[in-house]
Amino acid sequence: MRWVFFRSLGEDEVADIGLDVWLYGALACYGKATEQGNFSNLQMRLPEGSTMADLLTRLKMTTEERGITFINGRLSA
Repeated sequence: MRWVFFRSLGEDEVADIGLDVWLYGALACYGKATEQGNFSNLQMRLPEGSTMADLLTRLKMTTEERGITFINGRLSA
């Protein structure tokens, strides 16, 4: 069993979510670790409630370029 403790958020603080982003092929150039070859793996944090559009904005990627997308292991549009 693993115990996880969360601290209370202050009045002006916003919870965030952790993202494990994998970019393959031509999209690897949007990651910082392109020396891995034809893929890049990014560990990112965004505010809770963020959308796919928010992630694409952070990556500076257009929605037309994103290709196949999985969210929580499930195929997304």
